[in-house]
This record gives sequence, C-alpha cells and structure tokens, in this order.
Amino acid sequence: MALAITVFIQDGILMASDALDVSYVRVGETGPFQPFVSHTSTHTLLCPNGAGLSFAGTTTYKNAPLIVSVKEFIRERVKPDTRVDDIPWMLFDHYYSSGEVPRVSFLLAGYQDGEQKVSKLRLETKACEVMNTKSKGIAWTGEASFLTRLLMPLHIGEGEESKLLPKPEMPWGLYTVDEAAKILRFLIDGAGEYASFKAGLAQAGKLADLLYLTPEGSRFLVKDGKEQQ
Repeated sequence: MALAITVFIQDGILMASDALDVSYVRVGETGPFQPFVSHTSTHTLLCPNGAGLSFAGTTTYKNAPLIVSVKEFIRERVKPDTRVDDIPWMLFDHYYSSGEVPRVSFLLAGYQDGEQKVSKLRLETKACEVMNTKSKGIAWTGEASFLTRLLMPLHIGEGEESKLLPKPEMPWGLYTVDEAAKILRFLIDGAGEYASFKAGLAQAGKLADLLYLTPEGSRFLVKDGKEQQ
C-alpha cells in the first residue's frame, strides 16, 4: 500500500514517502497466495521538469513492480519543458492506452509560471483533485489511518453523548522548510510504527524519500533512507 504525503508551504513543496510494498504471489499454479514484503521500494520520483510524482496503491503492474511503469511514463512522456498542468492527462492516457489500469493514486507537485501546483490523481476513476495552494496545507494518499486520527475531525463517545473534536490547527503557512520536513518525518515514521502494531501485515513503513521543490530547482533531502548533502 505505502504512504505518500505532500506539504506545501511558503518556501516550497515537500514530498515524502516510505519504502514498503506488500505483494501477493501464488504458490504453484493452484496454491494459495503468499505475501511478499519489500522494504526497498520507491514511491517518490523527480521528473525532468522539476515536478515530483508520488504514488500509493497497487504494488505490481503487468507482473512487475509498479515503479517500473511509473519510471517508463516519466522517461517517455515528461520533458524538461512539460507543464505541470499537462501531466495528469498524460498520466491518464499512458495507463488507459495500455489496456490495463492499476488501482493507484498519485500526488503530483511542482511549479508552473512561478506558482505552486499540487494535485491528487486517482487512475481508476480518472479523478483529478487540484489543491488550493494559496491556502497552504497538506495532501496524502495510501495507508493514512494514522494521519486521519491526527489531522482530521474526530468523534468521541456514542449516541447523544458523542462529541465532535475539530481537527487540530496547523499553521502550514508559517512553517519553515526545516519544520515542514520535521513534520513529514514524524508523520511517515509514526504511520510506520502505528502499522507495525496493528493486526496483520504492516501497510506503511519508515521514511525513505523526502523531496524538496522550489521555483529555482528541486532536490532530495532524503533518498533511499539516506540523508543527502
């Protein structure tokens, strides 16, 4: 499943994801499916035009890791002069023209004409949710049960005694890059820790990639779990 998060603040856009994938492999021709867990998957990629693309959902596509087809899409379709607004429709065309559409969601972020662009795409429904980046905030996709408990409104109690607790106020527009990066580390790692205590196979892991996007350029702050200089 994995978890991908994008935060857009005044000084840039940060995209973070873990490296966990769970696939299921049939034992023999008629045997049961067994889980195969990878802790080295990639879910955030940097495009030639400086945009970032993260994803979560189905882990395999055409008998290969999904990342293979995402890299193919970027290599074949995204050029240095590709506009960020064009990528969603290019992505839909890439998969729908292949005859097989995976159940996966993408977070796309970047700069166009000096303005922040952030959107959430769902392939199976061809949905494109464009975020209002003038109001700074956060978007995520994947195994988000930990995030929803922290960041979304919460009902406590039952029946007439129930009470709605509002979502916590997070001053996204005031955070520095270091503060936003620290929040993302906490959210990804926290989701991974939370998933490890739940029954069944964990569906989220620790922070693997942290990408920082600005109008002047984009670079990884963390790549494959390693801090970048």
